[in-house]
Order: sequence, then C-alpha cells, then structure tokens
Amino acid sequence: NAEYMGRRVSAAFSVYKDNIYLFTKDGTLAHFRLPAQSFGSSSRSTRHDLTSPMPGKCVSVPVRKGQAVKKGDAVVVMEAMKMEHVLRANADGIVDEINCAVGELVDANVALAVVKPAPSAASASPA
Repeated sequence: NAEYMGRRVSAAFSVYKDNIYLFTKDGTLAHFRLPAQSFGSSSRSTRHDLTSPMPGKCVSVPVRKGQAVKKGDAVVVMEAMKMEHVLRANADGIVDEINCAVGELVDANVALAVVKPAPSAASASPA
C-alpha cells in the first residue's frame, strides 16, 4: 500500500536501473526516476550500502563486522525466486554494518550490509 496523488492505493512495483514503476489494481501506471547518486562531499560517498534487490532470505554472511574486503568480495548471499543472489563489495573497504542474519527474511531495497572505504595509505598517520 502506498499514497499516490493524495489517495491510498494498493500497487505492485518494479525497479529497473534507476526507475521505479508502480502498477495499481485499477490499471494506473506511475513511473518515478531515482535521483543520481552523488559522490561529492555528502555522507553517501563514505559508505556503500549493499541492498537487497528483491524480497528474499539471507542464506549466508561470509564476512564479519570490521573485516577488510576487496572490491568483488561476497558480503551477503541471499536467495530469492529460487535463485542465489550474491551482494558483493563495490569497492575495497571495511564491513561497517551487517543488518541481516542467516535465515532471516528480508524486504526489497533494504541495506543488508554497509562497507566503508578503507583508509588509504596516504591518509594514514605515521607510527
């Protein structure tokens, strides 16, 4: 259920790339375009949320909070529509949050884990 144009409606939705499509029972179709992610000085540039692509079940979390990961490493594995979906780190970093447990059912578009960029060697203070 959602509120659309001032009224409460039941709708199915589909997400494709940066678009959301709502389909209501009365045949109405609504299209929303998501804003482009900003990688400037906002807080979004300091973390990478790994979100569930659809509702499903968390089947594996092969990392732990505080663990260093490389770009492409598996962080969360979920099962949806009888298929396995591996959420991978999209940059080198440190696992900052794990927001699901093995066996837990999760909704779509939920941040199941967060990876923060690893401190660079240039920004490390001398010992």
